[in-house]
Amino acid sequence: MIMKKLYSILLAAILCGLTWGCSDDDENVAAPLLKVVSSEVTFDYTGGSGIIQFASEIPVEVSSSTDWCHVALQNKEVTVTVDMNKRTESRTARVTLKAGNEITKIPVYQHGEKLILEKPATTLFPATGGEISLKCQSVHDITVTLDTDWISYTLTDGMLKLTAQPLGYTGERSATCTIEAGVHKEVIKLTQEFWEVMEGEYDCFSAGKPYGTCTIKKVDKSTYQITPKGSKVDLPYLATLRSRELVINFGQVLGNINLQGNTYIVILCAFDKKGYLNASKNVEYVATLGEQNDSQKTVLTFKDTGSWQENHVDGFYYGLYDKDFNYIGGWQAEDIVFVKQ
Repeated sequence: MIMKKLYSILLAAILCGLTWGCSDDDENVAAPLLKVVSSEVTFDYTGGSGIIQFASEIPVEVSSSTDWCHVALQNKEVTVTVDMNKRTESRTARVTLKAGNEITKIPVYQHGEKLILEKPATTLFPATGGEISLKCQSVHDITVTLDTDWISYTLTDGMLKLTAQPLGYTGERSATCTIEAGVHKEVIKLTQEFWEVMEGEYDCFSAGKPYGTCTIKKVDKSTYQITPKGSKVDLPYLATLRSRELVINFGQVLGNINLQGNTYIVILCAFDKKGYLNASKNVEYVATLGEQNDSQKTVLTFKDTGSWQENHVDGFYYGLYDKDFNYIGGWQAEDIVFVKQ
């Protein structure tokens, strides 16, 4: 019995000692003297300032590993200021924080120098002329070269301004702007276009032979009226400006004509040389704008675009129909070309 009591007392003493030992260990774990809260120290080649924030209950010493990275300590912030990097290579410095025996090193990164050239929102000038401005900066002297005289430029306070003259004709033109600074080189392709049908008188040709004349007149922003003269049917029809194309859609009811005392309705149809006709508005005959002949005269050459499935649009057909829209006959005009007088 006595031995059993002694064993119980010893066990209780051991457990008590273990309990107090754990408590002492928890209280002796030291909190860190220095903790970095945030760090914003990545820079482009132009340099600048950033902030390192830290927490510490004791005084902190700060230093930099290089002479191009400067540090200033105030309260619990370090202001890091870096000089301009005039080399193409990037570089790294270290800012060291020391609190007592604790040391923390924070890397500072700076990109190498480069030609800063803002990407323009557009490189297309309107037909009326205009300006394109973009940021253009470098530690080196900047050279701007243009391969045309319809664009001029100014470079002031890090902004490059390109100015285009008005485009006085239907068509397009392009130019190249080359910007160089040190070892850096950038090229910008610039364009200007004006796609509008030239109004006025045109000589008309069918299959390479003269086929009267026509007058093209603008009706609204994208619609033109074409009035033939000297063809089989001198009734006006419409064409639509689509980007840089003049589009004639078929199925247009042109009006009435009298032949031998009879009145017929004229419908503009698509014609296939195989002998097929189509009066669908979805079928089109298209001339691409900007074409000129050897005499620098505007030329409109109408072509098939594949809009007539399994057939080919080879030209017009002035279809004649009676009042009940029964087909009577008509006249064709093939491979149509208009040449501005």
